[in-house]
Amino acid sequence: MEHTQLIELWHRYLAAFNSHSLLALKEYYDPTCHIIVDGQVLAHDRGSMMVNYTDIWAKMIKEKKTPVEAIEIRPIENGLSVVLREGSNPKLATVEYLYNEKGLQIAHILDT
Repeated sequence: MEHTQLIELWHRYLAAFNSHSLLALKEYYDPTCHIIVDGQVLAHDRGSMMVNYTDIWAKMIKEKKTPVEAIEIRPIENGLSVVLREGSNPKLATVEYLYNEKGLQIAHILDT
């Protein structure tokens, strides 16, 4: 999949995340998608990712860290590197989103 297509797909994914729709988010993840933070796998599959979103969104709303916005999107091998800001939080985070050949996310990699 070309990077321009991945960027369009990623913007739709971000809209689903910001709308707090579990059903919509699920459509963007391969069943084997996992989250790696600082080299540790925190979620081993789509199911273990999905169970945390309700709590994550509640915390973000409470801390006024919503919506999430992309500051910069850069193509990388098999995906995108995205610099993100959560609402009014001045701290930026960079997440690498890796995709399979079907355009589904297979990994989120974050170094804090």
